[in-house]
Amino acid sequence: MINHTLNYYLFSKIMRVLSILLFIGIVLLFTGCATKPAPVQKEKVVVEVKNIYHTPPETLLRDCTISAPPKPENYIKRSYKEKEAMLVKYAAEQTVNLSDCNKDKAALRKWKRDKEAESK
Repeated sequence: MINHTLNYYLFSKIMRVLSILLFIGIVLLFTGCATKPAPVQKEKVVVEVKNIYHTPPETLLRDCTISAPPKPENYIKRSYKEKEAMLVKYAAEQTVNLSDCNKDKAALRKWKRDKEAESK
């Protein structure tokens, strides 16, 4: 009888432990099913637009040169031919200056067209 009681006691203890383990297993199983899966992070494509401005060379940004006209005190003292030569020289210098200035501005216009073509 003691042997039978001991067996029953051990069996009940084992069954109790097994039922607790089974209960814990079922709770964990249902807990895993009840939780939502972690959200999947999608890749984000980041496009960064960066404008880079190039400036024209310094030679194109300088002021155009202007030749000084003959000084009145020197001009008055000269003969007719010398006066004419002074004015011709002055006009020729101004024409060269204007031509150089127009070349600079043409180079700026070309630069602008090239930059506009690059940005398209």
